[in-house]
Amino acid sequence: MDNFSSEVSDFTLFEQLGRTIFETLNVMKIGIIDSADWDNQEVDVKIAMKKQIPIKDGFELQEESLLVKVPFLCLGGGDSYLSFPVKQGDECLVIFSDFAIQNWRSTGQFLPPNELRKHDLCDGIAIIGIRNVNRLIKNYSQFVKLFMSDRSFMEVRDDGIYLESISNIDLVTTGNSSETADGTGVNVVADHTSISKDVFIGNDT
Repeated sequence: MDNFSSEVSDFTLFEQLGRTIFETLNVMKIGIIDSADWDNQEVDVKIAMKKQIPIKDGFELQEESLLVKVPFLCLGGGDSYLSFPVKQGDECLVIFSDFAIQNWRSTGQFLPPNELRKHDLCDGIAIIGIRNVNRLIKNYSQFVKLFMSDRSFMEVRDDGIYLESISNIDLVTTGNSSETADGTGVNVVADHTSISKDVFIGNDT
């Protein structure tokens, strides 16, 4: 074999090797929630796009395997967090760890990975909230908005906090409660307002 043929053969080999690596490397996939386990903060995820499998005459499409017991991201810090009603049909991004996450997931300790796998389908973490154009949020707020449904939402605006619900609003405290408004006041609009226990209403003037 001459040098040119050898170089072509080596190039083809490395090209095939590179293609194989990229075809099997898992970095990020778009998924759809199949089921949710709120107690363990885990979801089962269907990959939204089919993979192409090379065949003699081209490619055939094949569904990805269901990803099971994928931990999902909960926004928070310390003892505070935000929880959302994750449900079937929600879309998400699944990112795949450089290392096996089982030891960390089960103990939270600084331990070596239980296996030497990298970017494996077993080591995904779901980030829920991405949406395709058919499911975009209507009337997206430029402020901080907690939106549960058309029936209830809370919005933190530049000029105050707006809370709306067509059902009951319950404010419950196990200790003392103090409400103070300087300058603007507090407006309560309702067909019926009920206040129980001791109530003090007054001002310094």
